[in-house]
Amino acid sequence: MTHWYGLNERGVQHIERETLDSALQSGRSVLEPMGWEPHAARTQALRFRRHSIRLLKQMAPHQGDQKKLVSVARQGRQELEAL
Repeated sequence: MTHWYGLNERGVQHIERETLDSALQSGRSVLEPMGWEPHAARTQALRFRRHSIRLLKQMAPHQGDQKKLVSVARQGRQELEAL
């Protein structure tokens, strides 16, 4: 995440998170053989990806404030559970 924050601070608009994206692809490749429709598996992966990026952007201004970061992360976890 530190690398993401550095790029974001420099104004980079499109940051690819290769570890996250490969993990999401792996998750999709497991869901489909378990009976998920390919479109549904892809939709879930994209939903999680959007949520993760939104959470990173919410946390960015609070780097160095551990208490606020924990608060934003907890709120993000609740939002994810609701999704």
